[in-house]
Amino acid sequence: MNKHIHISWIKATFGYDGNEEADGLAKEAADSDRDPLYVKAPISFLKSIFKKKMMEDWQSDWEDEDTGRSTFNILPRVSTQHATWKGKKSCFLEDMPHFPHT
Repeated sequence: MNKHIHISWIKATFGYDGNEEADGLAKEAADSDRDPLYVKAPISFLKSIFKKKMMEDWQSDWEDEDTGRSTFNILPRVSTQHATWKGKKSCFLEDMPHFPHT
């Protein structure tokens, strides 16, 4: 039995290898009469482990992505905190109706 567990978020349930199998196993476990798995660790510890892994995966995906490179150049590190931009700000309005003169 494989004791390694990988938890990750995916955008949709269709088209990902193993997702349907994981759904089936989850439903089977939920319907099972077996005792639930108990882990002798504080919830805060488990949450910190999951968050660390999630942030590592997110950062790796962000670095390997082909799109959003101009944003990546400004914000190369992912974060759950609000980002502030202190650089030069530009606003481009294209194909917008002209504003009336006052």
